[in-house]
Amino acid sequence: MTSTAISGHRLPTQYVLAAGCVLAAILLMVVGQHIDRRLGRRVDRIAAGIVSIDPARLNPAHDGRLVHVTGIVTAQAPVVDPDTGFQADGLKLTRQVEMFQWMRLTGADSASRTIAARWLGFGYPTMLLSIDGKPDGRSNPPMPLMSRTMLAPGMLIGDLPLDPRLAERIAPVVRQPVSAGALPALAARLGRNDLRLVGGRIVSAVDPAAPEVGDLAISYSLEVAGPAPVSLIARQQGDRLVPVSADEARILPVTMAGGVHDAGYFAAQARAAVGHDWSWTMRLLALGLVAMGCCVVIYWGADLTGRDHEIGGILLMIPVLLVAAPVWGLAMLLALVMGLTWWALALGMAGCLAVMVWLTLHWLDRGPGQQA
Repeated sequence: MTSTAISGHRLPTQYVLAAGCVLAAILLMVVGQHIDRRLGRRVDRIAAGIVSIDPARLNPAHDGRLVHVTGIVTAQAPVVDPDTGFQADGLKLTRQVEMFQWMRLTGADSASRTIAARWLGFGYPTMLLSIDGKPDGRSNPPMPLMSRTMLAPGMLIGDLPLDPRLAERIAPVVRQPVSAGALPALAARLGRNDLRLVGGRIVSAVDPAAPEVGDLAISYSLEVAGPAPVSLIARQQGDRLVPVSADEARILPVTMAGGVHDAGYFAAQARAAVGHDWSWTMRLLALGLVAMGCCVVIYWGADLTGRDHEIGGILLMIPVLLVAAPVWGLAMLLALVMGLTWWALALGMAGCLAVMVWLTLHWLDRGPGQQA
């Protein structure tokens, strides 16, 4: 029994591969557009649920909702360093601690590994100072204090209480060094009278230019609200404002410091952040697929021996890009049309499927006279 060929001629493999690359590129770009539109709709949906509230009081009707509020951030008490007792009037106190310590500098081989002293913000374990398993004889003292950030208790925006998890996310309006004020409390905590202020840091080194192992360098900075208000998005929960969910925080900016920003501003920032990132990411990937397909067609069966160097590779890519650029542009146009409506998407997908079936049948066709 003899089977009749569909066209009588088998479609060359390189053209089938190239067409498959172009179809895959179109689908990639459609997916990118769909993701961006979906994210945009999600931003709009979240933004539509935000309600602006008065910083003077909470309305029980908004409990559980996303709210927008603008006001001056204050604290009901000074912020205190519990380790030293130092306190200051502000919102957030940050202590940065470094100690001059021995550390092992790694190298490609044992000959290039050395032990040197460096300022480090963490305790370097003495056990790591050995080279090739041999103890070096040097050791580091324990760090008496570590770096830490403290929040003032009872932080408010206007008259509304802020949950500590939300308070720590507020960007500082004004940051100022307060190391000089912390010097007496720190000296008492460490039991040392040789501490002094050098370049904004409290140091224990006799000669700051030549510190010894165990010397400390500690600095304090204080974040205060200043005269400018802070705008934020939060969730009203009971008698306080709490952070938005992690999923919402990935989409919406949480705080804007230093000015009055309405809820629409937050939504606009979120839309700008979403932008067309996925669309252009997929378009660049699609360009790679189209270039791959063009490369297959142009150089199928060609002997490229002797061109496996940088200049040869660049010269080989010139005709590929010249052909791929207009094909990619046409594919992008088709993807844009497919992404306009669900009907256009359905018709486009049906068309892509039909082309794939047609290509497969013609590639499998062996011509007339093939025996079953």
